[in-house]
Amino acid sequence: MVERRQRLQEVIKKELAQIIEKEIDFQKDTIVTVSGVNISPDLSEAKIFISVLPDENLQEALSILKRRIGFLQRAINKLVNIKRTPKLVIVEDKGLKNAARVEELLEKIKKENEAR
Repeated sequence: MVERRQRLQEVIKKELAQIIEKEIDFQKDTIVTVSGVNISPDLSEAKIFISVLPDENLQEALSILKRRIGFLQRAINKLVNIKRTPKLVIVEDKGLKNAARVEELLEKIKKENEAR
């Protein structure tokens, strides 16, 4: 079951990335990436992790995607051949922000140690 879920996550990630790139318009110079998909163990829900560059366009891009969730859900329903397709939920991927913050803190600690 775990292997099946992982395969489904990869398929949904790949297909959604293509659909978003081709079918949804964002502000000029905005890059929207499907950075991950996490499907619940019962296959009822799929969290779609989205990252946006530049960061100041994040809220608008998430808003556009959430307004178009019905379109995205129908597109995935057609492409993924399973009895019940998981409900898509769009969320911000905070992984890159968290990694940058950790890097910033480590650099600060390193400078403080060098100053001693």
